[in-house]
Amino acid sequence: MWGWLRRRVLAPVDIGFIADDPALEYEGATLAGEPAVVAALARAPRVFLAIADDPGNAELAVDREDLPGLLEVVTADGRAWELLIDCGVKAIVDTGGYTEVSDDLVELALARGPGVISTAHLEREVYWLRLTRPEPPERVLARFVGAVVDAHRELARRLDITLPG
Repeated sequence: MWGWLRRRVLAPVDIGFIADDPALEYEGATLAGEPAVVAALARAPRVFLAIADDPGNAELAVDREDLPGLLEVVTADGRAWELLIDCGVKAIVDTGGYTEVSDDLVELALARGPGVISTAHLEREVYWLRLTRPEPPERVLARFVGAVVDAHRELARRLDITLPG
């Protein structure tokens, strides 16, 4: 039934367990060339400013093509997912009290997606997503990229920061 998880040529790494089931981790950089991820990145700004930290600091900015390498997706069954962010992403979206914005904009963006049963922000670098039916890792990563893009834009709007075109 979950043969697509075992047959993936996208370099899964066995990382242990999620909810007592063996889990597979997919690094975002490995999935970056997949059509769904490419399409999600096409909506992203060329550069993500460090708007949750120091918008003028170019060293903290993240180039669009680098974003997938800062994300990972983990699943045991294709329906329940852990979504992991590198600490570099925390500067481009507020993942925990860095700004006066109290809403979790990444979680809200994830929750708006089709087929979402529930979402949670377990800790600053870990989100959880439960879907009505299984999805392959590249589609889940595309959801995650889209949520980061939406959260970045919304945070900039709320903080009255103009993003580069």
